[in-house]
Amino acid sequence: MAVYLRAGINPPAGLANGTTTDTVTHAKVKSVLLTATWVTADKVQSTVIKDKVIKASDLCTSSAPTVQGSPQPTYATDCTTYGIK
Repeated sequence: MAVYLRAGINPPAGLANGTTTDTVTHAKVKSVLLTATWVTADKVQSTVIKDKVIKASDLCTSSAPTVQGSPQPTYATDCTTYGIK
């Protein structure tokens, strides 16, 4: 939507599906409101992998982010636990 508005072009009618209130001017602003999807470990396969947000091979590695003082779990183990392929 921002690209259209910046270009001075009215966005397609179907793009804006709601409004929000500008916190400064208190004017109603056409908005694109999306429905959030809560992704828990048991939903990764049916959401982010299925929708190709990330490949399972890139997610299911044998290393994990370092958290000081924490044991190092691996994503590969979690992928096995939750059936991520």
